[in-house]
Amino acid sequence: MERPRPVYVSPERSVLREYEEAAADGYTDAIRSGHPTPPRGSELEQSAYGQGWQEGLAAVARWESMPLAALEAEYEGAPLTLDEQECVADILALREQDDSAWPEPEPAPDDGRFRVLMVCTGNTSRSAIAHAAGKAAAPPGVLVGSAGTYARSGSPASGKATAAATELGLDLSAHRSRELSPGMLVAADEVWHMTERHAREILAVAPWAAPKLRRLDPNSDIADPHGGSAELYGETAEKVVRAVRTRMAALRLDAARAALRAAPFHRVAGMLGGAP
Repeated sequence: MERPRPVYVSPERSVLREYEEAAADGYTDAIRSGHPTPPRGSELEQSAYGQGWQEGLAAVARWESMPLAALEAEYEGAPLTLDEQECVADILALREQDDSAWPEPEPAPDDGRFRVLMVCTGNTSRSAIAHAAGKAAAPPGVLVGSAGTYARSGSPASGKATAAATELGLDLSAHRSRELSPGMLVAADEVWHMTERHAREILAVAPWAAPKLRRLDPNSDIADPHGGSAELYGETAEKVVRAVRTRMAALRLDAARAALRAAPFHRVAGMLGGAP
């Protein structure tokens, strides 16, 4: 049986914990999307939804405690639903992550240009908008690209992301998604990711990329608007563009400082109002 793509694998984390967090995130997503508020507390535990989650989490806990050989046998032979297959695949992927880590490739040739890589999950919304905003705001000599940790290469930007970007003067019509690769990480000078989960996913397979990672908004994650309203996409796009412009302004300032340090002394003195 071919394994589905793992979606909740993170280093030093259990899949059970990830699924528990996903359940908590579901409340926020449901409320943001305008759906009725899910039950909580004792009401949740007594509901069919809550009982289903409790049974599911118990199954995840059982799978995580199984020896690898037994878990693989259950994956190959047990009658599992698609969701159960994905969960077991996540656990197997987490067990095997040490064997599947990306080796650090040779450094890319230095052509004097600074490369920024925007990263989200599918590379069709947040990082697509960040890519376009970055290209528009980048100082001279800065190249911008984007990719997704679980992207399907070649997909266009989502319709709602495209519309939200258009409202901000950005064109995503030519965007096509790319799946993150070791070569992209090597070529990038900095990797601007949307959430801390993206950093964990990258570090799970490429710990050598740690010095390059920067959360796009240093103060908070920029959550995935997938499944949300057009208004939510608009709010997310504004957050992304604002954060990209802030970081690009910092790069521009760093470049100016570097140029000033490299300038001959008489030019610096003149710029500061000293002797010519």
